[in-house]
Amino acid sequence: MDAWWAWSDAWIFIGVFVGLRIAFIWLATQFIVALIPEGNRCVTCGEETQPLVHEGGWHLLGQRFHRRFCLSCSWEGVARTPSTKRGKRPPRPPRSKPPAPRAPRTPRAPAPR
Repeated sequence: MDAWWAWSDAWIFIGVFVGLRIAFIWLATQFIVALIPEGNRCVTCGEETQPLVHEGGWHLLGQRFHRRFCLSCSWEGVARTPSTKRGKRPPRPPRSKPPAPRAPRTPRAPAPR
């Protein structure tokens, strides 16, 4: 008598189920992060906010998130640093003067035997 399922079917189901769970958690995290305001402007009054010192467990947020305080309306909260396009670094500031040209390399003499 043949079974109507095989262990390969079970592993496929487990893989799909775990994959969907991971995708859901990732999407939920992206949605929650998108709700956090970006930049250094107050969400209440629009004035520029001041950064607060990371004390306690706030350092666990990393450098992408930081605590801010508004002097105008006393708003205090978490904000994201402005994001750049994924995979690209922000452009470097231009140098004050171009680098000096290098002297041409001279070939090495063979080692004595």
